Amino acid sequence: MAWIALFVAGLFEIVWAFAMKQSAGFTRLWPSVLTIAAMIASFALLAWSMRTLPLGTAYTIWTGIGAVGAFTLGILVLGESANPLRIVAALMIVGGLVLMKLSSPAKTPVGLSQGVPLSLSLPRPAMTGRGYASAAGRHSRFVTVRPLRPPASPIGSIAARRWTPAGRNARRP
Repeated sequence: MAWIALFVAGLFEIVWAFAMKQSAGFTRLWPSVLTIAAMIASFALLAWSMRTLPLGTAYTIWTGIGAVGAFTLGILVLGESANPLRIVAALMIVGGLVLMKLSSPAKTPVGLSQGVPLSLSLPRPAMTGRGYASAAGRHSRFVTVRPLRPPASPIGSIAARRWTPAGRNARRP
């Protein structure tokens, strides 16, 4: 399903690229509205497909579909040149897209790095004893665990004096 959403996102990228050309630098209303609407749809579908597809693969496929589609639309609709070198370049992009699709895993769990164990990609301090707290009040691999720090306060306040190296509630000269 993510591949279908990614393909449709690529089609929306073609639509917004063509509509942007037709908007004449956002000076025409309806092509400008179509550009923005297609951009939103394209980005939303890309983001949804990235929930399961690797970042590099999803982004490459998305931009490749848009590039080759805009190239083809430019030749067929706008009368842009179709010299052999441009066509070979477009075919090389398509070949790269096919290789990316063939080399990508079927599904990648959200929140994990590609091919890197969690212990290497997200180092965590020891969870025993006091001195560690998390933003959510519990320890989890998706919550940043940080050591307790003295509160930030203006110099000379009680909280700042409490945390001086001289000891608790030591007075500063």
